[in-house]
This record gives sequence, C-alpha cells and structure tokens, in this order.
Amino acid sequence: MSNIFAAISAHRLEQGRRLVGTLSPAVQQLVERCGSAVHLVADTLLVADDLVKNHGPGQQAYITAQEVDDAVGDLVRRPLLSALAEVGAAAAAARCRHCQPRQPLRLVTWNRSGSKAEGLDDGIIGEGGTSDFDIMLEFDGPFRWAPPGAEPADIEPRSAPQLWARPTDNAGLVTLHWVRTDRCGHEEPLEALPADSVRRLMVDFCRVTMGGEITPTGPAVNVKRPDDKDGGVDYVFCLLVRGWWPAPVWPDGAPWDTSFGVHLVPTGRPGSKTEFIEYRISLSRAELLAVRQLCPGLRAAVTALKAIKNILKESGVAIGDLKSYFIKTAALWVAQEPHGGPRTGVTDGVHRLLDWLERRLDEEWLPCFFYPAINVAAELTADQRQAIIGSLRLVREHLTPLLMACCEKRGWPLDILLEGLPTEPLSERQLRLRLGRRLLRQAVLEGIRFRPTAPCWESWWSHAIPSLARAAPRLLQWYHHMKSGTHRQQCYLLMAWSVVDPADLADGEPMTSPVGDAVTLDVTPLTRLLTDSDLVLLLGEPAAVAAWCRRERPAGLTAEPDTPRGRAELLLRPELLLRALGEAAPWAMDVWREVDRELKEAWEGNYRLPFTYQQCRELLERALSCDLKYTLRLKLPEMDGPTVVATAGLWRRRTQQLLSGDRLRAAYDAAVGRWPDRWQLLQHYLAEDDTQGSEVWSELVLNLQCAPHTKGRRSSAPPVSADTQRLLQRRRAALAGSDRAAYKEANRLCRAAIRRDCRARYEREIRENSRAAGLCGDRNQCSSGQSDRTGSVGGGGDCVVGDGAPPSTVGGLARGDLASDRTVRPGGAATAAGRSEGGARAREE
Repeated sequence: MSNIFAAISAHRLEQGRRLVGTLSPAVQQLVERCGSAVHLVADTLLVADDLVKNHGPGQQAYITAQEVDDAVGDLVRRPLLSALAEVGAAAAAARCRHCQPRQPLRLVTWNRSGSKAEGLDDGIIGEGGTSDFDIMLEFDGPFRWAPPGAEPADIEPRSAPQLWARPTDNAGLVTLHWVRTDRCGHEEPLEALPADSVRRLMVDFCRVTMGGEITPTGPAVNVKRPDDKDGGVDYVFCLLVRGWWPAPVWPDGAPWDTSFGVHLVPTGRPGSKTEFIEYRISLSRAELLAVRQLCPGLRAAVTALKAIKNILKESGVAIGDLKSYFIKTAALWVAQEPHGGPRTGVTDGVHRLLDWLERRLDEEWLPCFFYPAINVAAELTADQRQAIIGSLRLVREHLTPLLMACCEKRGWPLDILLEGLPTEPLSERQLRLRLGRRLLRQAVLEGIRFRPTAPCWESWWSHAIPSLARAAPRLLQWYHHMKSGTHRQQCYLLMAWSVVDPADLADGEPMTSPVGDAVTLDVTPLTRLLTDSDLVLLLGEPAAVAAWCRRERPAGLTAEPDTPRGRAELLLRPELLLRALGEAAPWAMDVWREVDRELKEAWEGNYRLPFTYQQCRELLERALSCDLKYTLRLKLPEMDGPTVVATAGLWRRRTQQLLSGDRLRAAYDAAVGRWPDRWQLLQHYLAEDDTQGSEVWSELVLNLQCAPHTKGRRSSAPPVSADTQRLLQRRRAALAGSDRAAYKEANRLCRAAIRRDCRARYEREIRENSRAAGLCGDRNQCSSGQSDRTGSVGGGGDCVVGDGAPPSTVGGLARGDLASDRTVRPGGAATAAGRSEGGARAREE
C-alpha cells in the first residue's frame, strides 16, 4: 500500500513540475518577488474584468439582440424544421386518435442560455475562446400538461390531449406519456415524444441547414464550423412545463420565480431501462438569473477556475472529467455559506470552490443547487471521481502561479508589476501602487479605444439598431453604455481606488465628497501614481503636449497640464487627448489609427448585420429553385426513399405557404418588432414603470422603423451629404442615358452612401437624445445611477460610488446572500463594501 501512495505522490510531483514549466517567466518572477501579497494581482485585475463585462442590463441587451437575430434566421429554417417534425410525428409507432394530438410540435422561441448568457464564458472579441453558445429551441403543441407525479385517471375525449410526465427511479428524470381517455382501446398510456426521436430530429435539422462538424452531446447537438474560434453552438430541444417546480418551496421574492416552471430536455441516464425515452429536468432559466446575482469576486473565481482547467489541458496535465457545470453548481452553494475569516476576493473564492468540490466528490454526491435530490455527478465512476480530486489538489498546490497565468491570458501584461531589479522583493504597498498605475493606464487607453467617434462603432450600430431599436428599445441604451469607453473607465478607476491605500494619495486634498446618496471619489490623486514612462506611453511627447495645452487653452482644461488636476482632465477626455496628440505628437496619432483599424476589423467579424426581409425572401426563393430531394439525399443519406419524398414535398409546401401573400412580411415584422421575453427576464433589470428617456427613445424607434417603399426620396427622408447628392445626380444621368452598367454601379454607390448618411444621423440622434434624457451625459460625467456595479467617472475625473439603484433597475436577492461580500443590485451601483473587492483593506466612506 505504501508503494502505491509513493507512486501517486511521485506522479503528482511530476505533473506539478510539468505544469509550472509551461508558465511564463514573468509569472514565476512575480510570485517570487511579491510573496504572500501576490494574491492582490488576481483579486484586483480579474474582478475588474468581471465588472467591465457583466453589466446586468447591458448583458441582457446583448442576449436579447442575439435572440432577435435567431428569430429572424428561424424564418428561413422554419419550413424544413416543420417538415421534419410532421413526417416524424406521422411515423410514430403507436397512434391513437382519442388521446394524441393531430398536429405536430411547433417551434415557439429560441432562447440563449449557458455560460455565454450567464457571463461565465472566456470569449474575447477577435480572439475567441473555448466556451460555446447554448441555444434552447422551445417547442410547444396542441396539448395541456397533466399534473406530474402519480398516473392521472382517464379523462374525457374533449379534455384530451394531455401530456403527463412520469417520474423515473432517478431524480430529475421523467418519461412523457399521453393521458388515456375513456374511449382509448390501449391499457397503458402511450409514450409521447420519445427522447431519441426528438434528438434525431435536431441532428437531421442541423445536418441539412448547417455546415461544419456536428456532434450530438447529451441533450444538445454541437455545431462547430471550420472558422469558429470558440466551442461552437449547442442546439437543445426543450419543452416548457409551466408552473411545475419539483424542488422544495423557495422563499417569496426569489429571483428565479418558481411559478415560471422548468424545461425538459431529451437525455436519459445511461444504463436506465427507459434511457432512450427519458427527459431531464433543466433549470437553465433559474441558473441564469442566480449566476447573474453572484458577487463579482465569486463570479470571477468561477471563470478563473475554468481558465485554469484549460491551462492544465494545454500543458498536457488533464483535469479529468471536471465539467464547467460542476464549478457553477459549487459557486451557487458556496455563495450561501456564512462569511468567516478574512476574505481575499478571487483567490479565496477559488480555494472555497476547490474545497467544496473535493468534499462533495469524496462524499460521492454533488447536489443540484435548485433540486438537491439530483446528483449532478451521478454518472461519474469511482476512478473518474478520484482523478478529478487529484487534479483539484494539484490546482490547489499551484494556485498562485496559475491565477497569474489567468491574468496574462485575459490580456493583462505583468511587465509594469515587474519593474526594477529582478531579485528585488516587492512589498504589499509597492504592489498596490503598481496595480493602481496599471488600472489607471488601462482606463485611459480603453477610453480612447472605445470613444464614441471610434470607427469600430459603425459595425456595432449596424448590428444593434436593427436588432433592438424596435424589439427592445429600452435595452439598446444599456447595451451601448456597457460597450462604451465611459463604462470601462468607471470600472477600472473604481478598482484602482479599491486597491490603493488612500493614505498614499491624500496629501491634504479631499478625496471624497457626498452627492446625494452617492460618494464621489476624486480621480485627481490617482494621477500622482503615473511615472514618466507612463506619461510617454499615454502622451507620446509629454512636454510638447503640455506646451500645446498652454498655448491653445482648449475647452475642458481648467488646470495646468503638468498638474494632477490637469492630467486627470486631459487623460480622461479621449477626444481632447487625441486632439492634443494630433497637434503635438502626430506620430502617436498614427499608432492610434492602427489600433482603431484593428479594433474595427475585430468588431466587424463579431457584430454582423442581421438578415433583412429581402434577404430572407431571396433565401426562401432560392430553396424553392433547388432540388430538395437531392439535398436531403446528400445531407441525410440514411433516410429512406419514401421519407425523402414526403419530407421534400412538405418542405416545399411550407416554403410556398410562407412566401404567399404577406405572410413572410408579417412574420419578419413580428420577429424584429417585439422581443417576446418568454423567459420573463426583463422584469429583473428594468422596472415596470421605467420612463427614463422613454419619450426620446420611442421617437427614435419610430424613425428607425422601415417605411413603405416609394419611388424617389421622400421630403421627410433624412438629409444626405453633398457627396451623396452628386451620386444621386450621376445615377439620374445614367438612367436618362439608358446606360445599364453605369446605372447599376451608380445605384450601388448611392445606396451605400445613403446608408452611411442615415447611420451617421441616427448615431448622432442617439447620442443627443441620450444626453437629453440624462442617460449618458458627458462622456466624463455620469450620475451614480448610470453604472451597473461600479461608480462613474465625473467631469474632470471623478469616480462616483453609491448604493442606490437607478430608476430603471430593480434589485432583490433571495435564499441566502447570493451577493456575498459585495452588495450589488442587478442594475445598481456598488456600495462602499464593494470597494474592498480588490483585496484592499476595508475603509469607511
């Protein structure tokens, strides 16, 4: 036995050496120089990333835009899905005209879920990641749900059809059956919608309509195209059982609202007698709401542990069968534990996750957070559990350097923290000051990269306006705020204040001033952290920029540029800063033009135009012109001849029906005109009586709606530029001269120019209307209600922190303290307790 333990210990030491050897020298040097204070790096930088990314209403706006795009794309794919469902229903083994419906299932909505919707993914625009997109395709049919549980009594034919979920021997798994009527001739309830048949339906649907690698995984069908830089897309068939909540009763006011119900997804327990007809209870909607309520530190700990899992995989040290769902479940349970002892943010959170996972896996029971009777790790063998436990212990032993590697992977270079002699140790105070410098530099750089006039916004507006301006106009403003440089500056400056000791910055100047229910933190003292090398990085030629400012005295600059106040005013106003660079250091502007170009290309690849009505119509007409039977034989070679003929015929018929009359136009307008919010999420981010800017945005939405096509330009059409007017004259001349080639070229240029003019006008109106409504205001002056979990940058460099939620948000937590050590409302600002998130000592406001 001792030899076995010795072999295991030697194997773990070898894994540790191999793992540490793959980390960068900067990581190892930082760990050696900072000693016990090195945890501040991850506790500060990773929380800052979470604050930037997980803005509650803004994140919901992003998901809503994706769902609207999915609904538009569904118009093109709907005829095929309908044909596959109808043919599959007709081929069912057992049929009864009394208890079964005559109509097949129909697709109701596409809903985003999983790590992308929850904000736990590792994706970076332009670089990709390992997380996948989860899309739940919710189906419904002409039936009602019988109460789950015991077998219901026979019903009258007029009450049929009713669907009954029969529990199995495994908690959380059910089989579906049609409730018998008193006229049925069969003795047992017939099986309804067997899981293997609906999984086959989804696989066939994906194989015909999508390219790339298609892999069934549990209840999902994963589609990964060759050019995907992430984990692809998981398509999941699901049924909503409204009003059913199998777990114990939860307290009133729980954000996951048990009256909503649960979803059923087609997957069974391996080895079960009813494996191929079983459905599993899915709590994706409740999990989405709960994860978004977690405190930033714990949420950042989840993403860090997932990143560590990928680092181990890349280094050849596998972490076994540890699933991301296990980590998320652990975080929800850890959030309920009472706070004990000193807390150090992300590092402490990862330690607690590792301890909880190891303890539960050792007990062979990892309970589902919302339904503890379900063991989410039930399918693991004893060897798999032990392998995971061994990997968790390996991570715990090398957690500090692994967290530093996570910071590097998230785009945080560690060079600024390593200045000085390689062997010189860094005290905690020195590390805090350097972290403050790093965050201040990042705030300035991000403010420039994502300024309102940056060219990257063109593709974002083209994506966001068609998707949200009519479907969810109240979310559009929050989506813009989340992506803006102002929001990013607020987050980084707040974390800079959190990690730096005020005693190092005070110097007799007031740092805070109460404004209503908020506290304004003056950013001016932070500029004292900047060194000469920092100023060269940010200003190019600091002396030349200062001389230009003294000579020109630009508006907004009230102090000398070489004073802390003057630097704050200059650095936190991107447009003013770029103007100064253009005049005093033209070469620096060349650098920023290249940065703008790279960011624009990255956003163009990420934010794509949704399908227009005309494009949808052309795609459907193109499908009609194809040999659909040949397409089915090519994509589904195992499908038999009669099924191919029947499916192709229904596919063509449903396409023709959609194209007839104005059905397609009505369906398209319904898809882009109003987001159905079937998961009832909006109530958790915007108040029912939210009127903030509603009149302004309603008027804007009316301007953005598609007008009926008329010849020529209407007198009320948006004005066009002089260049566009010349193109219009050129087009008219080509038309009069009957030169078809010249007319087509001129017409193409005219349409592109008019789109540019209209987009510029709408962007200008949105900025002006947002300022009029008090939503965005000046880029460097926002009220405390405009940021989600952070303060806001005040004019001339102030960071506002308050605990009052803005008028357009609602809060509320339930079942324990999901907000943990940081009180955060879904749309509100951070409280004073949240200022210590980065690991700084607790301070009173």
